[in-house]
Amino acid sequence: MYVFYILYYLNNYKELIIHTNNMTKTIEEVKHGLRRPILIPLVPWHDYENLDVDTYGHNLRIYDDRMRRNTSDEPVTVCPAGTSKMPYLSDKHQILLMEATREALGDRATILVGLFPSQNTLPLLHDLEEVVDGGMLMPVGVLKDPKGVFEGFSYIAERSKKPLVLYLRDDKLLQTYMDLLAGHENIVGVKVATKPSDILDFKRSFPDRVFSWGKGEESVTAAYENGADSHTTGLGLVVPGVSYWVRKFGLSEDFKSCKAIEDVAKPFEDVRGIRGMAYNVPVIQWLLQQEELEHGLRPAKCIPFSSELPRDLQDTLKPKLESLKPYI
Repeated sequence: MYVFYILYYLNNYKELIIHTNNMTKTIEEVKHGLRRPILIPLVPWHDYENLDVDTYGHNLRIYDDRMRRNTSDEPVTVCPAGTSKMPYLSDKHQILLMEATREALGDRATILVGLFPSQNTLPLLHDLEEVVDGGMLMPVGVLKDPKGVFEGFSYIAERSKKPLVLYLRDDKLLQTYMDLLAGHENIVGVKVATKPSDILDFKRSFPDRVFSWGKGEESVTAAYENGADSHTTGLGLVVPGVSYWVRKFGLSEDFKSCKAIEDVAKPFEDVRGIRGMAYNVPVIQWLLQQEELEHGLRPAKCIPFSSELPRDLQDTLKPKLESLKPYI
């Protein structure tokens, strides 16, 4: 198996072609994938040690089918296991999860692996060369030194054989991330989870890169008003139509309609955000259990370190389910 780069100039821009066993995705193709809603799918487990890849694959195929119907058969984009470090997810689990994602969605889908910066980052990317299309570098909460972040992420970018996306959660690192974009052409975009106006700052300096809003359907209209190309979504697994229409209206600058769709998801996003995102996963886990939605998705047997959504919050959201049905 040979993995190699071809670097060439065409129409005054540089393009990187990645050759692997069955897939060839250019940087421009990866960027195109990042301009679609980026699903962060719930990962079901049998127990704290064993992934439930059958349920996971089934739910991804349902999502893929429904998004294709919305988008006239456009392939989907997925970042499995989320974009924040999951302490119970080993590299072995991560590889199994990525392989299950590719098996469920086929070669057309754009798949990003979430990468927690460590000594294992580059070996993991190497092991996944034939499976994923790129990686999303997670922020490391304890690392605040801009020079150290720049040097550490540069080390990874210089050695990565896949395009990379950064994840900004601390606006004090905004300039550092701009410096990384300027220095590394294979850093193709940023997931922005600070404030919507930061997207505008990025777009002014790097109009050729892709900037995704990183708080799901929360504040997403403001993000598109500031030039977002796409957004990440957890709720999209259950209500793909919300993600599709939010993006469609946002990119067409119909912000009134975009806000109306955002408001459909708002009660659920609000509950997910309680107590510092304590119910981020339990809300989606609960939605998977609601048979009245007729979404065809299977509920998760186990989500490590996640408890059932409290009864009072279930009662708060129950009357709101009807509003989701048009977007299943």
